[in-house]
Amino acid sequence: MPKARLEVTGRAAGAGASAKATRNPKPDPDSCLTMGIVEAGAMLGLTRNGSYAAANRGEIPILKFGKRIMVPKLAFQRMLERAGVVEAASAAEAQ
Repeated sequence: MPKARLEVTGRAAGAGASAKATRNPKPDPDSCLTMGIVEAGAMLGLTRNGSYAAANRGEIPILKFGKRIMVPKLAFQRMLERAGVVEAASAAEAQ
């Protein structure tokens, strides 16, 4: 009896992309509650390394998910308000 031979040729065209898009959709950036540490640091004029250093010193509020470090947007906003940065920017825009 001949042996059956199975050949794997790959995914069908478009099958992987549509399946992945439905499993893990990208949320709207404005609706996210967190941002990346590099993004938060860039808002403060920090480099990538400076962002991580500030987070390690506790100067930027962070949440850790495994190795991933995220900055809660609300805590970041409050940090800027306490420092008077946001109020000054709002006053400058009003003029």
